[in-house]
Amino acid sequence: MRWSLGVAAVAVAAVLAVVVPARAQVQPGDIVVNEARRPRAAEFPSLARFSGYGFTAGTTKVFGGELGKNTQAKPILQTVFRYRFNDTWTGTGEFAFGWNSFKDRGDTVVTFTFGTLGAARKIGSALGTDLRATGGLGFYRWNYKYKGQSVRDSDRLLANGVIQPGTQHFYRGISPGGYLGLEAEYRLTRHVTLLGLLQQHYVLTADTSKYNFLFDENHALLNLRFGVTYHFSPDEGILWEGKKVNKIRLESGKEAR
Repeated sequence: MRWSLGVAAVAVAAVLAVVVPARAQVQPGDIVVNEARRPRAAEFPSLARFSGYGFTAGTTKVFGGELGKNTQAKPILQTVFRYRFNDTWTGTGEFAFGWNSFKDRGDTVVTFTFGTLGAARKIGSALGTDLRATGGLGFYRWNYKYKGQSVRDSDRLLANGVIQPGTQHFYRGISPGGYLGLEAEYRLTRHVTLLGLLQQHYVLTADTSKYNFLFDENHALLNLRFGVTYHFSPDEGILWEGKKVNKIRLESGKEAR
């Protein structure tokens, strides 16, 4: 009998030794933090009043008029500047270079180099990604070239045998234009974001006083690009965060540090 009671006491003590420390470690009101879990994009601090510098690359295609009938999509490279006025509005500045070749014109290409200023407005979010509508205005330098040399607006032999004279002006110039688009942005880290952009540019290339062919009409550029942007604030260093000031509000309503 005494032996049975002794075994029971030892068993109870063993159970308590396991359960009690566990209860002491996690109480109903305790908050459990998993330090190994990476924060979601929505949990990063706001980038309001931060500026950002980035690079994107993708593909572009020219549309419109005789020039755009047989164009082939080719790469576009673009640098990006951004300033966050707040969590809704972002100012943008972009500089890009892109080109297209032609299915039936051998070594002929058309190039576009352009700079734009615009704005992006947040219109929603999904899966930790901010969605924005974008738009802007700028200037576009274009050049239609064969084997690296600008092509002239030359005479043409029409189907009825008549020769239509050209103006002999080079197919190159600088024209105003603008764009509308959509973008998606995902926070990779505190300062780095991943960008995806779809933009439709409309360039006022038409100049009937200088050209009888090709650039007597306006043209459009459709761009799809992806890249990264690094953000930093004037209140912080490029690679470090600013000193945080913790404030405690007293019962009197005054703030104390």
